[in-house]
Amino acid sequence: MFQCKKYLIVILSSLLLSCGGSGGGGTDEVIYQQNKFVHELLLDRYLWYTEVDPEIDYANFNSPEETLDFLRYETLDRFSYIADASTFDSLFEDGQYLGYGFSYYKENDGTVPLKFVYDDSPAGRAGLQRGDMIISINRELVEHISTTSWDDVFGPAEEGYPVFLVVQKKNGDRVGINMEKAIVNINTVLAYSVIDNGPDKVGYMAFKSFLGTSDQEFIDVFSLSKPKV
Repeated sequence: MFQCKKYLIVILSSLLLSCGGSGGGGTDEVIYQQNKFVHELLLDRYLWYTEVDPEIDYANFNSPEETLDFLRYETLDRFSYIADASTFDSLFEDGQYLGYGFSYYKENDGTVPLKFVYDDSPAGRAGLQRGDMIISINRELVEHISTTSWDDVFGPAEEGYPVFLVVQKKNGDRVGINMEKAIVNINTVLAYSVIDNGPDKVGYMAFKSFLGTSDQEFIDVFSLSKPKV
């Protein structure tokens, strides 16, 4: 038997997976069994299971994350990843994660606008907003960052890890922003408003994802949006 950490492997279907046991076994054996678990799971449940190499040597990989990176169908799968159980619990139960607190995307023309910014985050406190354009990261222009480097460009999952961004605001001004990674409190309601439509009022809410903290956010928004009699 072997003792292993619980892992979350998100494979488009958001399937929660874990492995457990008890007894002895060295570190190499633990990693071997974790790698085997990831491989067998992909062969059984993965959307692109036909693209998974059916024969690999588990001893060739230093971690289950490395195993997943090797097996993942990169042509279409940009979403599968592994996180430990404590990270999963913090995210989906407490609405927290370690990071800078923004999400971005890359346009076909090479520009990198922000999709959204969490309020209680380093990015939110620095004044970043949806639509701001990232010009450079740690003094490297975004057009010079290779596709394979984007996963590492913001550094390791380490609280206090610094980053320097040059960002172009909506009015065209460019500003330099220093931030450090910290615990981000996720607001799943990104924006809301009440729109007057003649005699009627229309409520608008931009909702990001269902987390353990979402219920109270719904209550707060509906209370604020409720017509006053």
